Amino acid sequence: MSTQLIEAGVDIDFPVVYRAMSGLDSIAQAAGRCNREGKLKDNNGKLSKGNVYVFIPEQASMPGYLRQGEDTTLNMMATGDFNNGKILSPENFEKYFSLINEKGDRDKHDILPLLTAQRSTDAPLAIQFRKAAKKFRLIDNNGTAIIVPFKSVFEDESQSEKTSPVEGWIAQLEADPSQKWVYKKLQRFTVTVTESVVKELYANKCIDERAGLFVLLETYYHKRWGIDAADTLISPEGCILD
Repeated sequence: MSTQLIEAGVDIDFPVVYRAMSGLDSIAQAAGRCNREGKLKDNNGKLSKGNVYVFIPEQASMPGYLRQGEDTTLNMMATGDFNNGKILSPENFEKYFSLINEKGDRDKHDILPLLTAQRSTDAPLAIQFRKAAKKFRLIDNNGTAIIVPFKSVFEDESQSEKTSPVEGWIAQLEADPSQKWVYKKLQRFTVTVTESVVKELYANKCIDERAGLFVLLETYYHKRWGIDAADTLISPEGCILD
């Protein structure tokens, strides 16, 4: 289940959570998903806790902050910082962030000075939120919208839609771009992927550009899983978009 769904207000506890090795803060976040409400019960009906398993994947994180967090956690494991059994203790977090902050400048876009209050006779408490917001970008790769040929799917396949309405709507826009109502209809058939993925899809003729929009070819759409391109075309890292 995605983190976004949990944060949207789905308050449930998981008996088991598997988390790839990462920064200590990310591991703590995963553990919070495991025991969110503290209402798990064992076979005897008594309150219990779920288990969090952290594993080391075959492929390390991409270079950058994620890799630094992973390396820092592994380094703390190697030096015995977690031997006291309290991995998520305040002391361990203090050391973790101290080590992370030693690895480089965390404010290469000079955002912190913009969020520091500047006092003057005209503005006793001035903070440049707007400039900071323009500079701040958690993920450098912007998202690009793609229209997908979604069809309603039901357990009874006889009731499932045989064709997607997307083709008809796109054709109407090509004939008359002023039909704004069509764009509203298409919003429900839109997914957002990274710019790099769009370039790969376009280069491999998985999408067409029609009526000024990127439209995924039906061949590359799965009725349950969405965009269904080859694994070699879209890597797991390339699909990450916040």
